[in-house]
Amino acid sequence: MIDFIIVGAQKGGTTAAAFNLNKHPDISVFSGITEYGQYEIEFFNQHWNRGANWYFEQLPKSEGIVGEKTAELFHRTICHERIFTVNPKVKLLILLRCPIERAFSQWRMAAYIKKDESKSFDEVILNEFAKLELPNYKQEFYSCNETEINCWREGYIIKGFYFEQLQNLLKYFSEDNIHIAVSEYVLKNKEVEYNKMFSFLNVAPFSTDFEHRFNGKISQMMNKKTYDLLKEIYSKSNESLFNFLGYEIKEWSNNPTYSPNQFVQ
Repeated sequence: MIDFIIVGAQKGGTTAAAFNLNKHPDISVFSGITEYGQYEIEFFNQHWNRGANWYFEQLPKSEGIVGEKTAELFHRTICHERIFTVNPKVKLLILLRCPIERAFSQWRMAAYIKKDESKSFDEVILNEFAKLELPNYKQEFYSCNETEINCWREGYIIKGFYFEQLQNLLKYFSEDNIHIAVSEYVLKNKEVEYNKMFSFLNVAPFSTDFEHRFNGKISQMMNKKTYDLLKEIYSKSNESLFNFLGYEIKEWSNNPTYSPNQFVQ
């Protein structure tokens, strides 16, 4: 049986979270490679037709707490009900990063690491922005509809609409089953934030050398016009999220990584 899943957000620090949670002596997180050559099980979003028994076979064999990380599950909202049908009591961990940074990081991954994104960040954002008002665009994305586009090259904007994705998750799971961590807070104070996760998972506090596992390229800077567009796109979503959380994540508004004097004009 699965005890917890790190469901997202993609590029929010989920790889580091899986690695660091796996250091706890009472926790086992999937860290292998599936028969599909994937480092995430990807059951609920890609291999649902294989059935729950296949999924359980992939999980670590342990008497402790068993978890896995598939960062696509938060923004593929069709997966929320699927997770519930497999285990309605499963605990879900979500790491939320400034959605502007998240989108830019995704593009850098696609362009520089995966090497299958030829368009500039400005282009991919403007292209998706033009699609946002199409009647079926969001629904098709949230429903895992198969396309010829690699998942790293789609949903740059949509993946950052955290509040509406969270609203859908709450149709199936109570707030008690969901732990939201702010990626910027985790990065600043790993021991405090990871021990909040351990408490959520009902295991003892644990101190270790929590690592920051970085995959990406940071030399590229963002065009200011694109930044301003994204800031406007996410303003209502972020406000709703902050109201739900009960606090504002100031780092998302005043992030030194994208201070105006660093933008590509």
